[in-house]
Amino acid sequence: MQAYADHGSEPAFAELVQRHINLVYSVALRCVRNHEDAQDVTLSVFVILAQKAVRLRHRSTLTGWLYEATRLTSSQLLRTRIRRQAREQEAYMQSVLNDPDSETIWGQLEPLLEEAMARLSEKERALVVLRFFENKSIADSSALLGIQEWAARKRVERALERLRIFFAGRGVIARAAVIGTVIAANSVQAAPAGLMKTTTAVALAKGAAASGSTLTLIKGALKMMAYKKTAIAVAGVAAAIIIGITVSVPAVRTAVKNFPQKVAANLPAMKKKEALMQQMQAMKMSVWPALMKYSKEHQGTFPTTMQELRPYLAPGLAEMDDDHWRITAGNKDAKPRTPELLTFCEQINQPAGQPHIVLYADGHVEYRK
Repeated sequence: MQAYADHGSEPAFAELVQRHINLVYSVALRCVRNHEDAQDVTLSVFVILAQKAVRLRHRSTLTGWLYEATRLTSSQLLRTRIRRQAREQEAYMQSVLNDPDSETIWGQLEPLLEEAMARLSEKERALVVLRFFENKSIADSSALLGIQEWAARKRVERALERLRIFFAGRGVIARAAVIGTVIAANSVQAAPAGLMKTTTAVALAKGAAASGSTLTLIKGALKMMAYKKTAIAVAGVAAAIIIGITVSVPAVRTAVKNFPQKVAANLPAMKKKEALMQQMQAMKMSVWPALMKYSKEHQGTFPTTMQELRPYLAPGLAEMDDDHWRITAGNKDAKPRTPELLTFCEQINQPAGQPHIVLYADGHVEYRK
């Protein structure tokens, strides 16, 4: 990377493409479920890599960055597809066998893998990709990430357990160790012949020879990366989110006794803000993917009630009901038609003066007063 960034070495960049193209293509293919689209994503990721070469030249490894860039670029492509009415994809929820073999487990894991990986932290993802996608040893993985072997081993165990819980919640029952073995054996496959040569040439030109659709994809992916970098991290979806939630944490009550009076007086507003942010994060991380999954399994149509959507929601959102939420995704007459302004789901029947949450067709969430 340094050779290309500092001296524009084309052989050095070609070596980077050769080393990582199978990983990028395989992740993209699982995300977009289409070989042609996966090739577009692969090409776009390496164009972005070439454009960002100077900033990335001092990284000890590109694997984690390439994985995340591929996931974000794939997400951008899928969002564009949704705007044009997404094509139907094969339903991937399968019944679980009591003692499935490796091939059967992979058939169940593969459609869910990228969604599961998105639930991991950035550090966990980077380590899982090194350990099981590129099949590096714990020693090599820990050295590349600059951490101790025991820390890398513990992080892998924690990440695999989180993956196991995610898959179990979707009906795929397998031990954490088995999941790691199956991912290592199946997650990366050879990219199509000729893609490496084309990708190298277009990326070295920093996209100058790319098609219009590829340039649009690159631009959108770069925007997503910039947004992700500057966005405020939210702790995550609460274990159970109840509509009209009021936060009551014993630890907070105890801590209030030691707060200055001014801070204690502001605590109710702080708790309300925290609850609101948790609900908004839940909409983004669970409700929007649930709507997309429902649409894929129902020939591009959307549910009309929360009851229809409930089987696709995370367990913590099971209490979302039609008295408090309205799905507008199926309203084809709604205006305007631009995804960033078209509502997909919104909170209703809130008390006067209370904010209500709105989920838009492009996946972003806002609240209105």
